[in-house]
Order: sequence, then structure tokens, then C-alpha cells
Amino acid sequence: YTTLFRSDDVLESGGEVHQRKMKALQERLRFGKAVELRAEASGTAYAGRRIKQLEDYSFSYSMDDYVENRLRPVTLTRKTLMKDAKQTILNAEEEAQLRGTIASLNWVAREGRPDAAAAASILAGSFPQPTVQDVLDANKAVQRIKSHRVTLRIHSIAEEEVRHFVIADSSFDPTGRSKPQHGWLQGITDSRLNQGSEAPISLLAWKSRRLRRKAGNTMLCEKIGRASCRERGV
Repeated sequence: YTTLFRSDDVLESGGEVHQRKMKALQERLRFGKAVELRAEASGTAYAGRRIKQLEDYSFSYSMDDYVENRLRPVTLTRKTLMKDAKQTILNAEEEAQLRGTIASLNWVAREGRPDAAAAASILAGSFPQPTVQDVLDANKAVQRIKSHRVTLRIHSIAEEEVRHFVIADSSFDPTGRSKPQHGWLQGITDSRLNQGSEAPISLLAWKSRRLRRKAGNTMLCEKIGRASCRERGV
């Protein structure tokens, strides 16, 4: 199969029949460019990601370009003592900056950085009255993401060997002030994982979100989390 990236964020792959139909479509719609991924050593940009196809037909992709050039911390122009950070409400300019940073974190988390998902979800809950402490937390998240590069791999696995998996967990706030945070990772692997052996892991989807209900203990927290997964068909 040939895998092509076309302008307007179209990623498509297929054999001869597929290519004939795409050629017919291209006669009706104008694409600015078409890149054969395996012929591009450095890959190509797609939906904020840099995606590559390797010799064994597997894929790798990262958000490194976006993280380096578009993800920015919030700049505070006033001094605030650490002991007052949780009580100091942001002004309009600071709040606008924080919204932009959280939006960038959300995009990074959704497109290729599962490790940013929890921070993006928790920080989004700081509105409508975010404080200087929320800015400090956001800047720490940005610094951590910028200092650790992550490249995800979609392995080439024979169809008959494909196995699906889900890893889920929930946090618990012993103070009872916050609702539990629930997260899950969904992906594919092969039969070696069923046998307890080392196996390739390809992440396909992930999520971290604050649950609707508070939980009085860890067991209830886990139960609410599992119910949330079932509701979404995970």
C-alpha cells in the first residue's frame, strides 16, 4: 500500500483500486500537494504532528515542532509572594495568556502527548476565576513537556495478530474538596501480550478528565471511572 499525505490535512492509504479512486477525486478537487510518506526521510506535518512512515510500514509521529514553536508559558509582569499565589486573581491580560496556554496544552494532549492530558484537563477547571497559582502550575506543565520529547509509534501488526487493550486509572482526593480525575489509554498490541511476554504497544486514543461525582474512597473512585469508560464504549 502507498500512504500519501495531501494538502487540507488528508492522510490516506490503499492499493491500486484506492489509488484509482483518489486520482478520480483529484481530477475534481485540487490538492496543493501530495507527499508519499515513505519517500520523505523527515516525514511531513499533519494536524500539528510530524508523521513518518518507516520501512516496515509502521508509523511514528511527534508533536515536537508544535511544542517547540507554539507552546508558550504565561508571562507574569507583577510580583506575587508564593504564600499569596492561591488568593491572587489574574488580571484580564494574564487570564487571556492562560487561556491561550491551556488551549495549546489541550491541542498537544489531544494530538500526540498523552502525558499532557491530565495537566490540560485540571488546568481547564481553574476558570472562571484563575489565580497566580494556576499560572505557576501551567508554566510547570509547559516546562515539563518542553523538556521531555515524546515520539509515538504505530507498529505494523498483522491483522490476525491484532489485540486491543485499555489501561485505566483514577486519582483520589483524601480531602474531599476535588472530584476524582480519571484517565485511560486505549491501543493495540499482538498476542504476545496475552502470553505475558514483551509486546509492541501502539496507542490509538487517550483521555484524562474530571469525573462528575466526588468519591469518598479509592474503591468508589475506581468504580466511577470504570462506569465512565463503559459509557464511552472504551
